[in-house]
Amino acid sequence: SSMTRTDCRWSCMSKMKKIRKPGGGRKKLKPEYDAGKNLKEQMESAVALYDSEMSLQSIADALALNPIKVRKLLITAGVYESEVAEKVKNTFEEYRKTQDYKTAILSTSSTLQLSKASVTSYLPYQKGVYFPSTEKEKISVGAERQRRYRVMKRWRVDPTEENFWGVVLSYAGVKFKTYSGLPFIYEVRKGRSGEYTKELWIDRRERSKSLAWSSIVLALGNIKEEVVERPILAVHPEQRGKGLARNLMEHIVGSERKAGKKALRLDVIENNTAAEGLYQKLGFRYIQTKTLFYEVVGEMTFKMYELVL
Repeated sequence: SSMTRTDCRWSCMSKMKKIRKPGGGRKKLKPEYDAGKNLKEQMESAVALYDSEMSLQSIADALALNPIKVRKLLITAGVYESEVAEKVKNTFEEYRKTQDYKTAILSTSSTLQLSKASVTSYLPYQKGVYFPSTEKEKISVGAERQRRYRVMKRWRVDPTEENFWGVVLSYAGVKFKTYSGLPFIYEVRKGRSGEYTKELWIDRRERSKSLAWSSIVLALGNIKEEVVERPILAVHPEQRGKGLARNLMEHIVGSERKAGKKALRLDVIENNTAAEGLYQKLGFRYIQTKTLFYEVVGEMTFKMYELVL
């Protein structure tokens, strides 16, 4: 044969199957950048830190963001409140009724003597752009609870009918139970113009019904006169074990009974067996377990108790 040893070796090697190098082949595509998802995650992180009473600058440092962006995220979540933010929001919304988005920003800027950048920094991110599939209840469960807490706090500080209406609106669609334990939810009806009518639709399956606002206000008046709520009650750790909590509770029960109240309600953090034992000895009846938000402890699971006086 005229083929040399070198030719033979080359011919054999060319017929051998090539071994793929590690990491070879088609490169994976980079994951698609999702601005809405990133913004939503940043917003929920900011809300969680804001709930723990961190300053805007501290939150910005923790998330490696600009504090102005942090404020805008909190405004979008509906948990940030300030006079300027409220003024910008109200002025912008008024102009927005008759003007397009950009013109309304310019008009707000002119009216409030703020720069265009300042105005946009106090407005929420546009949900249509950044949160295409996000509706009110999906933005953030924590943000919703925080918003309800603030609305409830506003009403307790200033118990006007207008503030109570704000509470009713914020709790629409939330699951409740009647005194006898039957589940129900309610919705606030809207008229042809799309604005809310002061009429509630109570959904209780077979026994659904409509409720006029006047009936709700009347019922509230009766409850406020007859039922007492004690959401926060505590004994200093150094003074526990001396029977102070029992004496305190017996005094409260006695004074409210003398005042003609019909019931006393309270809640206790789950697994606080000592407190639960005391309430049960005093005749309190367990009603249900709920997740509640208090500024002093944050969001936790509580057991609700009631004593019929």
